[in-house]
Amino acid sequence: KRGVPGPAASRAEEIAVIAFKTAFGRWIHDPGSPSLSGLLEEALAELRVLAASPEASGARIGAAWARAGPG
Repeated sequence: KRGVPGPAASRAEEIAVIAFKTAFGRWIHDPGSPSLSGLLEEALAELRVLAASPEASGARIGAAWARAGPG
């Protein structure tokens, strides 16, 4: 948790797991995909864009992650 308050640390852990699952799913299902670390960076970047959008909501973010790939 590295000095981050409990609730924020828990959300960060959940986000990290979602990003990893998304990247890993893309990596194993597409033999021509970039490195796992590259896919993880892409998944995190997608999440940052979603979170920063003015119309971001839990339902829209959940739907976008569901479309992002296996996880």
